Amino acid sequence: MTIKRRITQFLSFSACSAAALFGGAWALSTQTPDLLQTRVGFTQMPLETEHRERALDLHIWYPASASAEADLITQNALMYGFQAQRDAEPQTGAHPLIVFSHGSGGRMSQIAWMASALAQEGYIVAGVNHHGTTSRDSDPHQTVQTWMRPQDISAVLDAFETGATGITADMERVASSGFSFGGYTALAMAGAQLSKAQFIDYCDAFSGILDCGWYQNAGVDFTSIDATKYEADFSDARISATIAIDPALPRAMTKSSLSAMELPTLIVNFGRADEIPAGVRADGIAATMQNARYVDTANAWHFSGINACSWLGWGIIGASGFFTGEDNICADAGRSRGDVQREVLEPILAFAKEHI
Repeated sequence: MTIKRRITQFLSFSACSAAALFGGAWALSTQTPDLLQTRVGFTQMPLETEHRERALDLHIWYPASASAEADLITQNALMYGFQAQRDAEPQTGAHPLIVFSHGSGGRMSQIAWMASALAQEGYIVAGVNHHGTTSRDSDPHQTVQTWMRPQDISAVLDAFETGATGITADMERVASSGFSFGGYTALAMAGAQLSKAQFIDYCDAFSGILDCGWYQNAGVDFTSIDATKYEADFSDARISATIAIDPALPRAMTKSSLSAMELPTLIVNFGRADEIPAGVRADGIAATMQNARYVDTANAWHFSGINACSWLGWGIIGASGFFTGEDNICADAGRSRGDVQREVLEPILAFAKEHI
């Protein structure tokens, strides 16, 4: 038997064995937790808008009318889900509203840890999966069109204002919030504006790495960005406070727009300020605002801001990143993701209680 044939047989056997192990691991990798009694409701619905050709997928967490056993939602072999009463009867009365924008390449379900905690405290949390910048639908050429996201979130506000969601929001108590690229979106809703020139200078300084490398590897021509749309003011008068978590594009935000922002603002960074990548380091923009509080977090990193992964997710996504050069979004930075998220929830809930 030739060496080539032996190698072929070995590889074939290894592939079959790996497939069998993977299949078994897939079925067992995420533990099914005991379903708890909860007053958190959750629903999804399509949201038609004028600026999008197809409907957006709207996610809403809200206070339910009664405590009941939760459903386990979005649980899979790689990532843990969350517990809520699906399509529960909303609690009577109007509740403060937090519109949330997810990160680039993410989706709304990944921030359930925060949305569920806020709903438990009486807030409505609502947001959409932004076309072109979600998981399995992430295109650098669409992601650089930053002006689409604030329009999506304003459309969410329209839906609550007109009663289209069937859940009553107190439109006098509305905040914008977001994570990563969604953190930019939240700040844009409160008045932050971008500079095309500053963005190009930033990516010249960080060429090939961070978010700039992702754009550049895809062949995005920064000079072709529509400056009129990129630099426009997307502030929405219905927003009265803002929570931005690891906001993207801080170096592209203009000092004049930031210094003019008067709304109460909480900015949270995962990690210590002097260790955070420039693409999301936000202590500088917080210092420029009139009414901002800045919080950083030890032993954390950017992807501490999404739901936790199973051990299988950690392994598979980590192995994939070994070959692609991408970060393992399931990895932690010295302590568990749950511990980090519980810590940052404290200032978020305190801020919400005071300002929303």
